[in-house]
Amino acid sequence: MFVIEATNTHQSWVSGIFQHKAEAITYLDSIPKPLCSIQKMLEIPQTCFPIFILEQYTFEYGCAEFIQSRINCLVPKGDDDFIHMNIFIVDKDFVPIQAGLDFMGILPHWHIADAELGQSNMELLQ
Repeated sequence: MFVIEATNTHQSWVSGIFQHKAEAITYLDSIPKPLCSIQKMLEIPQTCFPIFILEQYTFEYGCAEFIQSRINCLVPKGDDDFIHMNIFIVDKDFVPIQAGLDFMGILPHWHIADAELGQSNMELLQ
């Protein structure tokens, strides 16, 4: 699986995800020149969809079990609005409407906040 990540001075985003390298290269070639320098292609071990993107301080990629294991390690902060991470799911090649720009918001995603960790997790800490 091939991921195109982009980083500018303000933010980072996943610019595209492709099952095959040829499609990833074609996508990179379609990115407007001013945006090319902030894009990089990564090869990740997962070979099929769906793939989950975990956004915390950086991006990590994996299967549902990987995401569940990361959620299970979260410790509530005592603030229902505290966002621990964002999780995105991609079930086919992700090709944004405008190549190179941040369109991650169109992907199905969840903001994992203290409130979503559930009362049972809070009870375990008391």
